[in-house]
Amino acid sequence: MRREIVTAIILLVFVCKSFAQPLGFENTLFNFDRWKPAAATAVFTGRNVQEGLNLGASLAIPLNAASNVVSTGILLDANYLYQAHRNISIGLASGYGIYFAKDDNQSWGPITKNRDFRYIPVAAATRVAILNGFVIGTDLGYAFGLSENWDGGFYFKPIFGYNICEAFQLNISYSGISNNWTWSAASLGFTINFNS
Repeated sequence: MRREIVTAIILLVFVCKSFAQPLGFENTLFNFDRWKPAAATAVFTGRNVQEGLNLGASLAIPLNAASNVVSTGILLDANYLYQAHRNISIGLASGYGIYFAKDDNQSWGPITKNRDFRYIPVAAATRVAILNGFVIGTDLGYAFGLSENWDGGFYFKPIFGYNICEAFQLNISYSGISNNWTWSAASLGFTINFNS
């Protein structure tokens, strides 16, 4: 009986060894070291950031006391980005912002009674790919006032976005305009890249 068991074990080992597939690290056609740089790049630096002409729109809400005077707003964005590095784009940004007045007789900062808050920003733009598909960036410049009682102020807009595909990005952002007062708003929107 022992003899049959030993013979069966030897036969089983021989058959398994003969028909076994090589492991990944034994396979000469697959060398994981060759894939390490690409895998690390995909995980830690993400895909290329958008470049060229980008147009977008956002729905925004004011965050400070201005929300007592104006309600929601619509932001139209345009930027032209140059890809300075695989993960970094720089360029110029502009657009148009309008926040609609509420039907009451309150005022705040540069916003007079029953008047919309409108501006045109002109800014330097930066976008950085951080993870696969995720992008952070900021616009820094000046917002020219189109409403009465103010000429404009320092403009800053940090952005966090996700590239759904090469041509379409969803993003959230914070907009701030600083003068003798500080305007702040949060927005949710999208951007379309016309060079993809």
